[in-house]
Amino acid sequence: MDYFALMGLAVYAVYSQKHCRLFSILANFFNFWAFIYSILVIWELPGRMNVNEDWWWQFFAVSLTISFGFAHSSLILLIKPKNEGITFFKSGVVILIGITDFYFILMLLDLKNTDYVLLAILTILLLLGSIVTPIANKLSR
Repeated sequence: MDYFALMGLAVYAVYSQKHCRLFSILANFFNFWAFIYSILVIWELPGRMNVNEDWWWQFFAVSLTISFGFAHSSLILLIKPKNEGITFFKSGVVILIGITDFYFILMLLDLKNTDYVLLAILTILLLLGSIVTPIANKLSR
């Protein structure tokens, strides 16, 4: 359950920026929903309701993916760019987070033939962008 506390803290940190308030509120809503849903799954509510358990676990994984994506985006949005290049990288990383999460959700729900190479490329680009953007911002003048 510490996972959800960390996600909430990451999302709340961006709430102080006026242009990110709606994003923060939406992200906290999804984080709260994923928390409540995870408790229901842990308490084995699907088994008691005679519902397809695979669907519940898929939806649980989707909820965690959305929650993590919002938290990751929140941490990237905390970067205060010192020049236009950093703003470009910051925006690119946030968009890449959305694309990667969307593709991963399609994969979880079996809605698309999974291309693991594409997922690996997106993930590597996302990780590189997440590492390079704050370092480049710190080194820029």
